[in-house]
Amino acid sequence: MEEFLNWLNQNTNLLPRSKTQYNKVIDQFIHRYHAVTIENINRFLVEKNISFYKFAFFYLLKFLDMKNEYININKIRKLPKKRYGVYVDADKIKQMFQHINTPEFFVVAMIQFLTGCRSQDVLGLTKDHIIIKADGVTLHLVVKGMREHTVAIPFPEAKLIVDFTRNKGEYPFLRGKQHDITKWITNNYNYYYREIKRASEAIGIHGFRTHDFRRNFASDVYSGKKDIFLIQQLLGHQSIETTARYLQDIRSEEASKKAIEEFRR
Repeated sequence: MEEFLNWLNQNTNLLPRSKTQYNKVIDQFIHRYHAVTIENINRFLVEKNISFYKFAFFYLLKFLDMKNEYININKIRKLPKKRYGVYVDADKIKQMFQHINTPEFFVVAMIQFLTGCRSQDVLGLTKDHIIIKADGVTLHLVVKGMREHTVAIPFPEAKLIVDFTRNKGEYPFLRGKQHDITKWITNNYNYYYREIKRASEAIGIHGFRTHDFRRNFASDVYSGKKDIFLIQQLLGHQSIETTARYLQDIRSEEASKKAIEEFRR
């Protein structure tokens, strides 16, 4: 495709780096498929799954006077990289709390540990949604889909929440002040995320994220109760399939251990 490269080099709107990349893409394509058809282009794009490759074919089709065919090229949907949870025992997580220096974030982390709630849902709690009762504290959270989800924390664990929120304002777990509540929660989440990352690394746990409190809660309850419907209720999942994904890692691990114990000993 030397003619294509010469034609591409005449395009003053493209950076030299882009011209080189596009030429390499087309060269790979021609070596593999030989014939320039929309079917072959789509097959090549699915195999490679790299978004900028599509732009190389825009210029190739333009060069071949087939520009109108560009609309028939399929969109490349980049699949997100799956990140598995980090599972550690409860005692190890408790050690992490010793390295959380921000009082608000200490309480948020404790609530996540005790209930499996999402960090943003806890950060956005208003004081009137924290109900103090004789036997503990009830949190009325607004979760994904603007649904309500209620969790109860008994005493003595609830005492930490009661003492901390006693003299706090409308949003007891948010630091600073912003008029836009969404930005306020997002900014605090970013600070919280970094503090949890730092605290976990301080005790030798790498890759632990705020959502891993939720995953660990689910796996601990499953290990003790083996009741997926109970976990669905505790986490506030609408779908049992969502709960099953949380438990996939722990169940796979248990299945591997059981297989060795039963068939390899």
